[in-house]
Amino acid sequence: MKWFLVSEQRPAARLRCVCFPWAGAGAAAYREWHTHLPKEIEVCAIQLPGRGWRVREAPAADLDRIAEDATTAVEELGDLPIVLFGHSFGAWLALLVARRLEAAGRSPVALVASGRRAPSHARRDAPMRHLDDDGFVEEIQRRYGAINEEIVADRDLLRLLLPALRADVAALEGYEHVGTPRVDCPLVAVGGSRDPVVPVAELSSWSAETNGPFDVRTFQGGHFYLQDDPGPLLRWLRNEIGTNWVVGAGSG
Repeated sequence: MKWFLVSEQRPAARLRCVCFPWAGAGAAAYREWHTHLPKEIEVCAIQLPGRGWRVREAPAADLDRIAEDATTAVEELGDLPIVLFGHSFGAWLALLVARRLEAAGRSPVALVASGRRAPSHARRDAPMRHLDDDGFVEEIQRRYGAINEEIVADRDLLRLLLPALRADVAALEGYEHVGTPRVDCPLVAVGGSRDPVVPVAELSSWSAETNGPFDVRTFQGGHFYLQDDPGPLLRWLRNEIGTNWVVGAGSG
């Protein structure tokens, strides 16, 4: 599939977990998640243009446009109920996709927004998109520490990464959250207990984005807690799907 990495096809799946990566990252960020989840759950990680096998495609720098295209791709996955998970940049993108799916009559079972403030409560940091490459990388590292130092030292690899990362940052900085509707599905805001970018207290801002049940969960670690050790997050996710989110309730 052009849009998705499915590390293991699961014909017996009763639900899909659709995952949206953080700025500049690709679908490979979620390639091992299926090993932590039961056969009833199929993990579909979205691959946006400009990364992975789509590296030759120009990445988009408009969050609404990205969400429109991603929603179409999610709808084409089929009729199984879905949970949407997004981290950082992916959290905002997952929210926009959830709104569009609900408008089309196909509400997700739940939305899990990780490692970012809600768009209605976003802190306005100084923009980065206008910086030259050296200044841009320096600021990304100062705020997030998001790029592996080996990649920073390899100019060729860095050159491959930067277009997608720059486009995602521009999409975030250019997004205007004005009078957009709440979703109706359950929403859980999750994050790292020691995240310097999004303190735990600020995860509650996501309550303004849903009319449905809302909760906050934290896991040990910093901004990229899910990379360092995804096990606790995925055990929680498996339990939520099995006990609190009724499969099929949001299938439309």
